[in-house]
Amino acid sequence: MIPLFIGGTGRSGTTILRKGLAQRPDFVAFRSELRIIVDPDGVIDLASSLDENWSPYKADIALHRFRTLLSRVKKTNIAKRALRKTLYKARISPPEYLALSLEDDLQAGTLVDTFSPVLQHLSYGEAKGGWIGSPAGQIPPRIFESVRVPKSVSLPLLASAVHSLFEQLPGAAKATAFVEDTPFNILHAHELFQLFPDMLLVHVHRDPRDVVASYLGKDWGGNDVEMTARRIRAVLDRWAEIRRTLPNDRVIEIALEDLAAKPKETLSPLMKTLMLDEIEDFPISVEGANIGRWRRSMTKGEIRVLDQIFPEHADGNSYGSRGKLQHG
Repeated sequence: MIPLFIGGTGRSGTTILRKGLAQRPDFVAFRSELRIIVDPDGVIDLASSLDENWSPYKADIALHRFRTLLSRVKKTNIAKRALRKTLYKARISPPEYLALSLEDDLQAGTLVDTFSPVLQHLSYGEAKGGWIGSPAGQIPPRIFESVRVPKSVSLPLLASAVHSLFEQLPGAAKATAFVEDTPFNILHAHELFQLFPDMLLVHVHRDPRDVVASYLGKDWGGNDVEMTARRIRAVLDRWAEIRRTLPNDRVIEIALEDLAAKPKETLSPLMKTLMLDEIEDFPISVEGANIGRWRRSMTKGEIRVLDQIFPEHADGNSYGSRGKLQHG
């Protein structure tokens, strides 16, 4: 299967695109963001800690944290999801990845089972004992031993394990591509292309003022217009820098507004690249995309803040292809 990674600012339409594609037999996807590749302590961090950032202790911590991450994104249930919402409403941070349930989608095996052979290859053993920065609560204390492992060795092994996860999903045997939609994939595009040289990257973008408005409607999205807008601005600026260095034929830009208004035309470049039949319809409407919600939810003062942070939109401009700014 061809790896298809979707990314954006968050609240820009990445989930909508993944869900829509996953309805076709050509694509398989988890029902949630995978996260274990680009999140802190994930695959990319592990590979870096074993190579250019290697030291015996950094390798030990990276291996511990990656295994811990795998154990935290296991099966969930209604009670865990309810607990997460309750804690957020009480302004208490819930346990990490409480509502993420990747193993619910696997037909067989577990995340730890899938990655264990790779981790055994990257570490030549576990020694009893530890050091002053070792994780607390180990019985007995232990430290993972590892020599420096070049990315030329670790990345193919880790990529193979990720492929194995998607191969365990229903319908994988007949699929052309697997789809992963963690939003900040765009900020880790260089590392993702090292991991999967044959991948495609789709950037789903949206009027950033609508992105800010959507963020503010979430428990985790913040409650200050200016701070949230500056976060989105920083992501878009960084993406513009990264985009200029990526292969043009492996990156596709999709506007959520276009996806809602004319899905067939908008998805045509992606489907042609994958040599698949075009999508005639898509499960989203202009109303469903909530286009222009910032006008309905923002005060005049907040709109002035947005105009200052996104001046290219204040006078009718928009983000063009390759992350550059252009007049609409």
